[in-house]
Formats: sequence, structure tokens, C-alpha cells
Amino acid sequence: MLLKEIMSSSKTFRAEGATSDKAEDRLRLSRVIERIRELMVVAGQVIQITPRDEKVVLCLQKLTDCCFLPCRLGERKSLEKPTASFFVVDNDRYGTAFAGRLKLLDFDHAEMTFVHPLLDAFNLLGTSLSKHVAVKIDAEELPPHQVLSSFLRQRAYAISW
Repeated sequence: MLLKEIMSSSKTFRAEGATSDKAEDRLRLSRVIERIRELMVVAGQVIQITPRDEKVVLCLQKLTDCCFLPCRLGERKSLEKPTASFFVVDNDRYGTAFAGRLKLLDFDHAEMTFVHPLLDAFNLLGTSLSKHVAVKIDAEELPPHQVLSSFLRQRAYAISW
């Protein structure tokens, strides 16, 4: 039932031909996206406790053809299909660092806890930012801090005895 309502909301908005260029369309898009976000949170919780029988699998398959995933690139919001190119924010720091530069699924960290089972059902967890980000630290570029280095040497000498 929830999945059908998500599909219905998505199709209704697309059938009206709205884009995010006009102020009126942006307002309608924001309302639709907010409703879909609420439904996805509840659907994720239901999917987590419901066995995946034939009905659930059929609904999920139908939903893969719909643009229902709320995404954001900077200030521009859109509804995307599960096959579209976007990233799932699974780390707040990465979400902040890449906001505006990458198309990200538009859920905050608390909501992701509830949406996770739904994303897993669509095999979207491979698009997580943390799987595509490599952290590199290069400490040799900075010169040593003279005061702190001196302070640490003095303390280390006392500890070595």
C-alpha cells in the first residue's frame, strides 16, 4: 500500500510536467518530495519487519521504473529512478563535504536509519559515499610546530626515565 502511494505521488507529479525552474513548480515539487520522503521512511520500517513475499517483490519491481527517490544537487531538487546516478550519504562529514558537487540522496542521517531497508531492497547500498571516498592524510607537507615540538620533547624526556 505504501509503495503504491509512493508510485502514485511520483507519477502524478511527473504527469503534470512540472520542472524545478518555475517557483510554482518548485513549491509543488517540494511538497511531493516531502510526502515521498515521509512515505519512504515508513516503507523502510515496514519492509524491515515484513517478509519479502511475492506481493512485496512485485511492488518493488514496479517501483524501479518510477522516479521517486528524492535527490539534491546544491539547491536543485529532483526525483530520480533507482537506476540513476546518485550517491547515498552514509557519513555526515562526507555529505557535507560533497554537498553541491555530487547528486546526493536527500535524507538526513537520522532518516537514513529508517530508509536503509528500502535502499537495501533496491540494491542501492553500493552507491554509499563511504564506499567511493578514500581518505588521504599527508602530514609531511606541514612544517613542525616549534613550540609544541619543544613542549613534547620536554615531556618525553621526563617519561623516558
